[in-house]
Amino acid sequence: MRDTVYIDRDKEGEKEKELDALLAPDTLSRSLFSSLFRKPFRFVVKTNMLYDLALLPNVSVEAPFAGDWSAVANLAFSKWDSKSPAYWSHQVNYAGLEVRRWWGNRHDSPLLGHFAGLYFTGGVYDLRLFTKSLDAYGYLSPWSWSVGAVYGYSIPLSTKLNLEFSLNAGYFTGAYSAYNRSRCTDCYPEKQTGRRSYWGPTGVGVSLVYKIK
Repeated sequence: MRDTVYIDRDKEGEKEKELDALLAPDTLSRSLFSSLFRKPFRFVVKTNMLYDLALLPNVSVEAPFAGDWSAVANLAFSKWDSKSPAYWSHQVNYAGLEVRRWWGNRHDSPLLGHFAGLYFTGGVYDLRLFTKSLDAYGYLSPWSWSVGAVYGYSIPLSTKLNLEFSLNAGYFTGAYSAYNRSRCTDCYPEKQTGRRSYWGPTGVGVSLVYKIK
């Protein structure tokens, strides 16, 4: 007994077209890209509340990548002045970058748990704070920078908010000028110059974190 098998050439052609489309370079690249980033992209915006209390407004943006890693961009800006003899000026402006490695990270809720990483920060400062002495010096730095390590821990407060604790330690250095503005109304007479260098803690953070999908 013989069986007759019929082949539907139209369906076979459609399957070949589908296979060709699947193996097309553009389709393959899109498929690989979607497989690498199949989880929804997320980032967070945060502020260090300790610096906010010290009248140093700041903001950071952090984005995860490659599973357990994240990148952080930091920015802070403050500039206020007073003619009161109690204090004369306060200015701290800086920007920085961090790379972090997370432990205990979950794909459905990243940027939680323990983390450690490296940071670099650079900026300027001009400080003469809370002194009643007319001869007290102010200190101005046109450029200072710091590099080192960061360690911290982040806990969830709600579906949208985290609370992050962090500590930075490393090397800080920068040139500075000492001046006494109280003896000169419209100028900054320079009293001395130097370079300040320091090894040790360079920053502490208690940050409120807002998650954005």
